[in-house]
Amino acid sequence: MPDDEYLRYVALGDSQTEGLGDGDDVSGLRGWADRLAEQLAVRNPGLRYANLAVRGRVAAQVHAEQLGPALALRPDLATVVAGVNDLLRSRFDADEVGGHLEAMFAALTAQGARVATVTFPDVARITPLARPISSRVTALNQRIRAAARRHGVAVAETSHHPVVTDPRLWTPDRLHASPLGHERIAAAVAHVLRLPGSDDSWTHPLPPPAATSTGWHTAATELRWIATFLGPWLARRLQGRSSGDGRTAKRPHLLPITGVLVDNPERD
Repeated sequence: MPDDEYLRYVALGDSQTEGLGDGDDVSGLRGWADRLAEQLAVRNPGLRYANLAVRGRVAAQVHAEQLGPALALRPDLATVVAGVNDLLRSRFDADEVGGHLEAMFAALTAQGARVATVTFPDVARITPLARPISSRVTALNQRIRAAARRHGVAVAETSHHPVVTDPRLWTPDRLHASPLGHERIAAAVAHVLRLPGSDDSWTHPLPPPAATSTGWHTAATELRWIATFLGPWLARRLQGRSSGDGRTAKRPHLLPITGVLVDNPERD
Protein backbone atom coordinates (compact mmCIF):
# COMPACT_ATOMS: atom_id res chain seq x y z
CA MET A 1 0.00 0.00 0.00
CA PRO A 2 1.47 3.42 -0.92
CA ASP A 3 2.34 5.61 2.07
CA ASP A 4 -0.53 8.00 1.41
CA GLU A 5 -3.26 5.37 0.99
CA TYR A 6 -4.79 4.61 4.36
CA LEU A 7 -7.97 2.67 4.99
CA ARG A 8 -8.16 2.58 8.81
CA TYR A 9 -7.21 5.67 10.80
CA VAL A 10 -7.37 5.71 14.61
CA ALA A 11 -6.68 8.80 16.73
CA LEU A 12 -5.55 8.52 20.37
CA GLY A 13 -5.22 11.41 22.78
CA ASP A 14 -6.89 13.98 25.00
CA SER A 15 -9.09 17.04 24.49
CA GLN A 16 -7.13 18.44 21.56
CA THR A 17 -7.63 15.25 19.55
CA GLU A 18 -11.23 14.98 20.75
CA GLY A 19 -11.72 18.40 19.16
CA LEU A 20 -12.40 20.84 22.00
CA GLY A 21 -12.41 24.38 20.66
CA ASP A 22 -13.70 23.34 17.24
CA GLY A 23 -17.48 23.08 17.65
CA ASP A 24 -19.22 22.26 20.91
CA ASP A 25 -20.83 19.41 22.82
CA VAL A 26 -24.28 20.30 21.49
CA SER A 27 -23.67 20.56 17.75
CA GLY A 28 -20.64 18.23 17.83
CA LEU A 29 -16.87 18.57 17.95
CA ARG A 30 -14.79 18.49 14.81
CA GLY A 31 -11.11 18.99 15.66
CA TRP A 32 -7.84 18.42 13.85
CA ALA A 33 -8.09 14.60 13.77
CA ASP A 34 -11.53 14.80 12.15
CA ARG A 35 -10.17 17.34 9.68
CA LEU A 36 -7.25 15.05 8.85
CA ALA A 37 -9.64 12.13 8.36
CA GLU A 38 -11.73 14.24 5.99
CA GLN A 39 -8.61 15.06 3.97
CA LEU A 40 -7.59 11.39 3.86
CA ALA A 41 -11.06 10.39 2.68
CA VAL A 42 -10.86 12.69 -0.34
CA ARG A 43 -8.14 10.45 -1.76
CA ASN A 44 -9.31 7.22 -0.13
CA PRO A 45 -13.15 7.15 -0.10
CA GLY A 46 -13.08 3.76 1.62
CA LEU A 47 -11.33 5.19 4.69
CA ARG A 48 -12.82 4.35 8.05
CA TYR A 49 -11.97 6.46 11.07
CA ALA A 50 -12.16 6.08 14.86
CA ASN A 51 -11.36 8.73 17.47
CA LEU A 52 -10.67 7.30 20.94
CA ALA A 53 -9.54 10.58 22.53
CA VAL A 54 -11.13 11.81 25.76
CA ARG A 55 -10.62 15.21 27.33
CA GLY A 56 -8.67 15.50 30.57
CA ARG A 57 -6.67 12.32 30.06
CA VAL A 58 -2.98 12.22 31.01
CA ALA A 59 -0.53 10.10 29.01
CA ALA A 60 -0.79 7.15 31.40
CA GLN A 61 -4.58 7.09 30.96
CA VAL A 62 -4.33 7.33 27.17
CA HIS A 63 -1.90 4.41 27.28
CA ALA A 64 -4.04 2.31 29.63
CA GLU A 65 -7.47 3.09 28.17
CA GLN A 66 -6.92 3.69 24.46
CA LEU A 67 -3.99 1.60 23.24
CA GLY A 68 -5.74 -1.76 23.59
CA PRO A 69 -8.87 -0.66 21.71
CA ALA A 70 -6.70 1.01 19.08
CA LEU A 71 -4.70 -2.16 18.45
CA ALA A 72 -7.93 -4.16 18.21
CA LEU A 73 -9.00 -1.87 15.35
CA ARG A 74 -5.76 -2.71 13.49
CA PRO A 75 -5.16 0.76 12.03
CA ASP A 76 -2.81 1.36 9.14
CA LEU A 77 -2.54 4.97 10.36
CA ALA A 78 -2.62 6.16 13.97
CA THR A 79 -1.98 9.51 15.63
CA VAL A 80 -0.87 9.70 19.26
CA VAL A 81 -0.94 13.14 20.89
CA ALA A 82 -0.85 13.33 24.69
CA GLY A 83 1.11 14.94 27.51
CA VAL A 84 -0.30 18.45 27.83
CA ASN A 85 -2.43 17.49 30.83
CA ASP A 86 0.68 16.01 32.45
CA LEU A 87 2.52 19.30 31.97
CA LEU A 88 -0.13 21.06 34.05
CA ARG A 89 0.02 18.67 37.02
CA SER A 90 2.02 19.57 40.12
CA ARG A 91 3.96 16.34 39.74
CA PHE A 92 5.48 16.01 36.28
CA ASP A 93 8.04 13.43 35.21
CA ALA A 94 9.15 13.84 31.59
CA ASP A 95 10.67 10.35 31.50
CA GLU A 96 7.45 8.79 32.75
CA VAL A 97 5.28 10.65 30.25
CA GLY A 98 7.73 9.94 27.46
CA GLY A 99 7.71 6.28 28.43
CA HIS A 100 3.95 6.03 28.02
CA LEU A 101 4.14 7.73 24.63
CA GLU A 102 6.97 5.47 23.51
CA ALA A 103 5.06 2.35 24.59
CA MET A 104 2.19 3.42 22.36
CA PHE A 105 4.52 4.25 19.47
CA ALA A 106 6.19 0.85 19.83
CA ALA A 107 2.99 -1.19 19.99
CA LEU A 108 1.30 0.53 17.06
CA THR A 109 4.32 0.50 14.76
CA ALA A 110 5.06 -3.14 15.66
CA GLN A 111 1.59 -4.00 14.40
CA GLY A 112 2.35 -2.28 11.10
CA ALA A 113 0.67 1.11 11.58
CA ARG A 114 2.13 4.35 10.32
CA VAL A 115 2.18 6.61 13.39
CA ALA A 116 2.32 10.40 13.64
CA THR A 117 2.57 12.76 16.59
CA VAL A 118 3.32 16.43 17.33
CA THR A 119 5.59 18.49 19.53
CA PHE A 120 4.08 21.21 21.71
CA PRO A 121 4.57 24.99 21.64
CA ASP A 122 6.02 26.93 24.55
CA VAL A 123 2.86 27.73 26.51
CA ALA A 124 4.54 30.78 28.06
CA ARG A 125 4.29 32.44 24.64
CA ILE A 126 0.53 31.90 24.80
CA THR A 127 -0.02 32.48 28.52
CA PRO A 128 2.73 34.46 30.30
CA LEU A 129 1.60 33.07 33.65
CA ALA A 130 2.59 29.61 32.41
CA ARG A 131 6.28 30.55 32.17
CA PRO A 132 7.24 28.17 35.04
CA ILE A 133 6.35 25.15 32.90
CA SER A 134 8.33 26.19 29.81
CA SER A 135 11.18 23.88 30.82
CA ARG A 136 8.69 21.01 31.10
CA VAL A 137 7.54 21.57 27.52
CA THR A 138 11.14 21.50 26.31
CA ALA A 139 11.84 18.28 28.22
CA LEU A 140 8.69 16.57 26.94
CA ASN A 141 9.39 17.57 23.33
CA GLN A 142 12.89 16.09 23.64
CA ARG A 143 11.38 12.76 24.82
CA ILE A 144 8.83 12.78 22.00
CA ARG A 145 11.50 13.33 19.36
CA ALA A 146 13.80 10.64 20.75
CA ALA A 147 11.02 8.05 21.06
CA ALA A 148 9.74 8.89 17.59
CA ARG A 149 13.19 8.37 16.07
CA ARG A 150 13.49 4.96 17.68
CA HIS A 151 10.17 3.76 16.22
CA GLY A 152 9.98 5.56 12.90
CA VAL A 153 7.15 7.85 14.03
CA ALA A 154 6.48 11.01 11.99
CA VAL A 155 6.70 14.19 14.08
CA ALA A 156 4.93 17.42 13.14
CA GLU A 157 7.26 20.00 14.68
CA THR A 158 4.69 22.57 15.69
CA SER A 159 6.95 23.86 18.46
CA HIS A 160 9.37 25.66 16.11
CA HIS A 161 7.08 28.06 14.29
CA PRO A 162 6.02 31.46 15.69
CA VAL A 163 2.52 31.19 14.21
CA VAL A 164 1.57 28.39 16.62
CA THR A 165 1.46 30.87 19.49
CA ASP A 166 -0.65 33.44 17.64
CA PRO A 167 -3.66 34.02 19.96
CA ARG A 168 -6.01 33.61 17.01
CA LEU A 169 -5.10 29.94 16.84
CA TRP A 170 -6.32 29.42 20.41
CA THR A 171 -9.63 29.61 22.23
CA PRO A 172 -10.04 32.08 25.11
CA ASP A 173 -9.00 29.38 27.62
CA ARG A 174 -5.57 29.26 25.88
CA LEU A 175 -5.42 25.50 26.35
CA HIS A 176 -7.39 24.39 23.30
CA ALA A 177 -6.95 25.26 19.66
CA SER A 178 -9.55 27.39 17.90
CA PRO A 179 -11.10 26.13 14.65
CA LEU A 180 -8.26 27.87 12.81
CA GLY A 181 -5.76 26.25 15.16
CA HIS A 182 -7.25 22.80 14.58
CA GLU A 183 -7.05 23.47 10.84
CA ARG A 184 -3.35 24.26 11.18
CA ILE A 185 -2.63 21.15 13.28
CA ALA A 186 -4.36 18.95 10.72
CA ALA A 187 -2.32 20.59 7.98
CA ALA A 188 0.90 20.06 9.95
CA VAL A 189 0.21 16.34 10.38
CA ALA A 190 -0.82 15.99 6.73
CA HIS A 191 2.44 17.67 5.74
CA VAL A 192 4.65 15.39 7.85
CA LEU A 193 2.76 12.39 6.43
CA ARG A 194 3.43 13.81 2.95
CA LEU A 195 -0.19 13.58 1.91
CA PRO A 196 -0.92 14.78 -1.64
CA GLY A 197 -1.71 18.48 -1.70
CA SER A 198 -0.07 19.18 1.67
CA ASP A 199 2.73 21.72 2.06
CA ASP A 200 4.32 24.01 4.64
CA SER A 201 1.74 26.77 4.31
CA TRP A 202 0.52 25.88 7.83
CA THR A 203 3.75 27.47 9.14
CA HIS A 204 3.01 30.83 7.51
CA PRO A 205 2.08 33.72 9.83
CA LEU A 206 -1.42 35.15 9.88
CA PRO A 207 -2.03 38.70 8.62
CA PRO A 208 -1.25 41.36 11.23
CA PRO A 209 -4.15 41.96 13.65
CA ALA A 210 -6.28 45.03 13.07
CA ALA A 211 -5.22 46.66 16.35
CA THR A 212 -2.54 46.23 19.00
CA SER A 213 -3.65 45.74 22.60
CA THR A 214 -2.70 48.38 25.15
CA GLY A 215 -1.10 47.53 28.47
CA TRP A 216 -4.40 48.12 30.29
CA HIS A 217 -6.30 45.91 27.88
CA THR A 218 -3.70 43.16 28.25
CA ALA A 219 -3.90 43.32 32.05
CA ALA A 220 -7.69 43.16 31.97
CA THR A 221 -7.54 40.19 29.61
CA GLU A 222 -5.20 38.36 31.99
CA LEU A 223 -7.49 39.00 34.95
CA ARG A 224 -10.51 37.73 33.02
CA TRP A 225 -8.59 34.60 32.03
CA ILE A 226 -7.64 33.92 35.66
CA ALA A 227 -11.24 34.33 36.84
CA THR A 228 -12.91 32.50 33.96
CA PHE A 229 -10.53 29.64 33.21
CA LEU A 230 -7.59 29.31 35.59
CA GLY A 231 -9.68 29.55 38.79
CA PRO A 232 -12.19 26.84 37.82
CA TRP A 233 -9.39 24.61 36.53
CA LEU A 234 -7.51 24.88 39.83
CA ALA A 235 -10.71 24.16 41.74
CA ARG A 236 -11.22 20.93 39.80
CA ARG A 237 -7.64 19.88 40.50
CA LEU A 238 -8.01 20.52 44.23
CA GLN A 239 -11.22 18.47 44.24
CA GLY A 240 -9.61 15.63 42.32
CA ARG A 241 -11.98 16.10 39.38
CA SER A 242 -11.32 16.18 35.64
CA SER A 243 -13.19 17.65 32.69
CA GLY A 244 -13.30 14.13 31.28
CA ASP A 245 -14.93 12.43 34.27
CA GLY A 246 -17.68 10.11 33.06
CA ARG A 247 -16.93 10.72 29.39
CA THR A 248 -16.20 8.15 26.70
CA ALA A 249 -14.71 8.33 23.22
CA LYS A 250 -16.85 10.21 20.71
CA ARG A 251 -16.14 7.78 17.86
CA PRO A 252 -14.98 4.43 19.31
CA HIS A 253 -15.60 2.38 16.17
CA LEU A 254 -14.18 2.58 12.67
CA LEU A 255 -16.80 4.38 10.61
CA PRO A 256 -16.78 5.75 7.07
CA ILE A 257 -16.35 9.46 6.45
CA THR A 258 -19.49 11.19 5.24
CA GLY A 259 -18.98 14.87 4.61
CA VAL A 260 -17.76 17.16 7.39
CA LEU A 261 -17.54 15.40 10.73
CA VAL A 262 -19.48 17.64 13.08
CA ASP A 263 -21.88 15.01 14.36
CA ASN A 264 -20.93 12.33 16.88
CA PRO A 265 -23.28 9.41 16.14
CA GLU A 266 -21.43 7.03 18.47
CA ARG A 267 -21.44 9.34 21.48
CA ASP A 268 -22.70 7.63 24.65
